[in-house]
Amino acid sequence: MKKKKTGKKLKITLVSPEVHPFSKTGGLGDVAGSLPKALARLDARVTVITPFYGNTRTGDTHALGEAPVVVDGREKRVEFLEGTLPESDVQTIFIRSPEDFERPGIYGENGRDYPDNPVRFALFAQAAILAAHRWCEPEILHIHDWTTSLIPVYLRTGNRMGGLLAGVPIVLTIHNLGYQGVCDPSWIPRLGIDPSLFHWQGMEFWGKVNFLKGGILFSDLITTVSPSYAEEIQQEEFGFGLDGLLRAHKERLLGILNGVDYTEWDPETDPHLKRTYNPSRLIGRNTNRQELRKIFGLENSRETPIAAAVSRLNHQKGTDILLDSVDALVEQGAQLVILGTGDPDLEARAKALAERLPGKVGVKIGFDVPLSHKILGAADIFLAPSRYEPCGLAHLYGMRYGVVPLGRATGGLRDTIVDWEEGTGERPANGFLFRDPTPEAFQEAFRRAMAVFRSKKKKGKKTLWAGLRARCMTEDWSWDRSARDYMKAFQALREGRIPRVDLKPGEDLPWEILPPGKEEGPQAEASAHP
Repeated sequence: MKKKKTGKKLKITLVSPEVHPFSKTGGLGDVAGSLPKALARLDARVTVITPFYGNTRTGDTHALGEAPVVVDGREKRVEFLEGTLPESDVQTIFIRSPEDFERPGIYGENGRDYPDNPVRFALFAQAAILAAHRWCEPEILHIHDWTTSLIPVYLRTGNRMGGLLAGVPIVLTIHNLGYQGVCDPSWIPRLGIDPSLFHWQGMEFWGKVNFLKGGILFSDLITTVSPSYAEEIQQEEFGFGLDGLLRAHKERLLGILNGVDYTEWDPETDPHLKRTYNPSRLIGRNTNRQELRKIFGLENSRETPIAAAVSRLNHQKGTDILLDSVDALVEQGAQLVILGTGDPDLEARAKALAERLPGKVGVKIGFDVPLSHKILGAADIFLAPSRYEPCGLAHLYGMRYGVVPLGRATGGLRDTIVDWEEGTGERPANGFLFRDPTPEAFQEAFRRAMAVFRSKKKKGKKTLWAGLRARCMTEDWSWDRSARDYMKAFQALREGRIPRVDLKPGEDLPWEILPPGKEEGPQAEASAHP
C-alpha cells in the first residue's frame, strides 16, 4: 500500500566529509550515504553536502554556482555542483575546490594527515554554510564529526557568517570521540575563528585548538552512534579528555544506534558472492566457503569453522588482542581470515602469522569492499575484540549473512550482541561477548563459541549453532528503525523539548564546564582523522 503523505516535509541538511558511494574510509561514509535515504522514506526533504574529492564519481551533476570563502588569510572561490544519492531523489551538493580536496586521500596519505587539514575543513565548513543558506533552507542542520564542527562555531560566535541560518537547530553526531581535530593555536587567524574563544571554557584544549570541542559547545544536540557509547564517553576511560565537558552537557547528549543498508548488504541479492542464499536456503554458503578458502590459501575442511576479522588494524579495534590469540584460535580448530589496513606494525605482524601458519591463517592488507562481502558470505564467526566501539557496522553486516558475532562488551557491540549465556525469551542470544580487553578473555569467549559450534544438541529441528545463525540473519538492524529515532529527536528539538543553545554571535559563553585537571588530560591528544 502506498504510504500516505503527512503534510509539510521537514527540511534536513546533512553535512559530512564522507558519503558512500562518493567517498568512504569507514562507517561514517556508510551512515552519511544511508541515513538520508531512510529519512526521505519518512517523508523528510533531505539535502546532503560533501566535498568533491579527486576520485569522486558523482554520476549526473550540474553546476549550481560559485562563492568566495575566506581561509588562510585569503579569499578563495569554491564551486558547487548538484547531483543525487544513487537509488534516491536525495539532493546532493558537492563542494569543489581542487587545491584542497582533489588529492589521493580524504584526510591524508600513507598513515599521515595532510598538514593543512585545519584549513581544508575550515573551507568545507564555510562553503557548507553558504550552500545550506542559498539552496537548502534547512529546519535541521545535521553535522558529523570534527571535520564539520566549525559550522556551529562560525554561525554562533561572531564570524562573518554569523547572520546566516539564524535559528536553525544544529545536531552534531560523534562517530568516534578519539578523532577530534586538534591543531596548534597559531592556526586561529588562518581559520577565521574568534581569538576570544581560545580559553578552557571555549575551544582551548591543553594549549591547542580542538575542533570537536567547539562543535560540542555550540551545537544544540549531540548524538553518538549507540546508546552505550553515549554513556561511555562521559567516563574518563573513554572520554579522550572531553568527558567532563560531555557530562556538563549530558542533557543534550543522546545515543542512536547506527543502521544497516540492506539493499547493499543482503546475501540473497549480493553480486559479490559466488552463490547467493537466504535463511531458508543456505547451501550457497558452502560454495562461498570453498571460494574463500581458495582466495586465502586455506585448507579445504568442511568441518572447520572460519573466523573472520574485517576491520581497521589498530589499538582501538583490539587488533593486537586478536593477533596475540591467533595460535590459541588455531589450536581450538578454527581457520582465520583477516582483511584490513592500519598500523604498519600490526599489518606486519598479521602477514607474519599468515606466513607462519599457511593453510590456517589468511591475511589481506588493504581496503577491499568486494572481498569483504565474500568473507561475510562464507565465514562462521565474526571477531570484534575492540577496546572501545562507538557502534560497529561490520558485525551487523555479518549477522545478516549468518556470521555469528564475538565481540567485547563495549559501545554498540554491547547494544547489539546478546551473549549465548545471557539470552532470554524477550531478548534471545545472538552471539558471544567478553568484558576484559585481554587475550585471555577473548580466547575464553572463543572457546565457548567453538563449543556451541561443535555441539550436536538440537533445539527443535536445528542444532544450537544453526538456531543462533538463523537468529542473526532475521534480526532487524535497518536504517528505517534508526531514522525513526533521529526524526523523533529532530522534532523534539524543533518543539523545544530539548534545550537549545541560546547564544547570539559575539555573546559571552553562558555555561560552566568542569575545570581542567584529571577531567581533561594530555592523553586525549587525538588524531585528526578516522
